[in-house]
Amino acid sequence: MSNIKIKSVLNQITEKVFPMKNVDEAKAFVTKFIEDKDINEYDKRSITQNVNNCTSMYGVNKYLCNALLKYEGLSIK
Repeated sequence: MSNIKIKSVLNQITEKVFPMKNVDEAKAFVTKFIEDKDINEYDKRSITQNVNNCTSMYGVNKYLCNALLKYEGLSIK
């Protein structure tokens, strides 16, 4: 798995999603954005599934922040 590629994709996503107010719009954006990227299929499914499980913008933003930390190697193991 190439963490740099995922980090870059997540950075691009957060730039667009963080200002959004509608959770359904944010989830649809993330799903479409991830589908079009050349990253590991397991990571695509994981990110898409986790985002779609979120029920609020707070949840989406929290997941994206945690995902950034994970792929930058800054998360708690």
